[in-house]
Amino acid sequence: MAKTYFFHNRFGLGGRANEAALYRNFDDKQLQNKLLQQLKEYNPAPPIYASLASTKEIAAEFSEYQMLREIAQQQRRQDGGAAKPSDDIAIDEMKVQKEVRAIRRHYIDAATARIGAALQTDTPFAERLVHFWSNHFAISSDKLQVTAFAGNYERDAIRPNIMGSFANLLKSAVRHPAMILYLDQAQSFGPNSMIMKRRNRRNPESNGGLNENLAREILELHSLGVRSVYTQNDIQQLAMAMTGWSVAIGPQAKRIARFAGNVAPDDSFFVDMLHEPGTRSFLGKTYPDIGKDQSTHMLDDVAVHPATARFIATKLARAFTTDTPPPALISALENAFMQSGGYLPSLYKILIMHEESWNAAHIKYKSPWEWAISAMRAFGTKQADNPRNIIALLDQMGQPIWKPGAPSGFPDLNDHWMGASALMARAELADIIGGLSKNAVDPRLFASLIMNDMLQKHSETAISRADSPSQGIAMALMAPEFLRR
Repeated sequence: MAKTYFFHNRFGLGGRANEAALYRNFDDKQLQNKLLQQLKEYNPAPPIYASLASTKEIAAEFSEYQMLREIAQQQRRQDGGAAKPSDDIAIDEMKVQKEVRAIRRHYIDAATARIGAALQTDTPFAERLVHFWSNHFAISSDKLQVTAFAGNYERDAIRPNIMGSFANLLKSAVRHPAMILYLDQAQSFGPNSMIMKRRNRRNPESNGGLNENLAREILELHSLGVRSVYTQNDIQQLAMAMTGWSVAIGPQAKRIARFAGNVAPDDSFFVDMLHEPGTRSFLGKTYPDIGKDQSTHMLDDVAVHPATARFIATKLARAFTTDTPPPALISALENAFMQSGGYLPSLYKILIMHEESWNAAHIKYKSPWEWAISAMRAFGTKQADNPRNIIALLDQMGQPIWKPGAPSGFPDLNDHWMGASALMARAELADIIGGLSKNAVDPRLFASLIMNDMLQKHSETAISRADSPSQGIAMALMAPEFLRR
């Protein structure tokens, strides 16, 4: 029944070969209790994240970049688009590129911390939940401003809230600067707000106004599920209620911050003068005109809606079992969600205790991220020697960190990760890891430790016939059993 393997891989990030003996003889109850214990011991702020830049520092750097870019563009226009830029423009362009490198360094630093946390954690089930929720509330750092905030988003909006209510996780995610910038909430203004009325008087041709991107994704991807119980009118009502939630970054930062009441230009906040006035009719309920709390009440209600319970239950069941998750597990998770008001640990306990979660017939292939981390953990690696190489390899394997390219996040389906090119990239990395072992590790013992009760006879035989120990290590990492979780 391969339960020890599932303990390490389906519920975790892969076992360490030197720790395999600790769990080899655990029975079902003991394995479940160890997972329950991880929920209590989860550290939302491990030391490896402590040195990362704060939201304020990143915002200041990005604001500097935007101002320099604007100055460079103004100078270019004044220069009449001359083919050869003046010395002043060249200097400003150099400053812009310096800020771009600084912004990208935030991404590298945060991705390095994420890899380190995954390798070092003693609560890998909880860490897997961080990755699940980060992908559920996906941002994509294809946009430069999101690149700067991507790691900060996971650290400050996701990690502290995965052991609380879904409502708090939802609100924390959608109000972080990364999400506001990614889905253009900072460009969403109430058509009848004070600022827009003033702007329209000065410039009747103004094209600014309501942006529905964030409201649409909240309903489609984050809560109720696509084509469920909401209408286009519900999207518009939520979008109007959310007008005013913004972030002050760039040349306009100080002015916008002043509108919000002199808040620091480093985080999201509510600007009443941008908010669309009026009551809202949303999902059959009326919400009075109470400013920023209007959208808060709407998000609180959507977070406990039965459609949200069904949607979240299905996604969690799919992540921990198979592409078509068992109805019994979905129902149990859905009931736990409704009975607890969306208290997330109640769902995690169902996952741990439900027999379908341990069913060996359910097959899920590891994503590139899960496979790479589990391969490194197998060797007891606590910190990658060159994290930039790991980040680049994940790019090659099709799962660049925080870059799913779409608000829906990376797909959680077997077919997506089992293409020939993706497997070739893994085989190349497996060869590299095998080579690094320098024939010093017995691949038969290694395979038996990392795959324990999952290791099949045919894989064991193939590994034992490898031309060298290093090749045997590579074969173990590419064994069908190790590719699954």
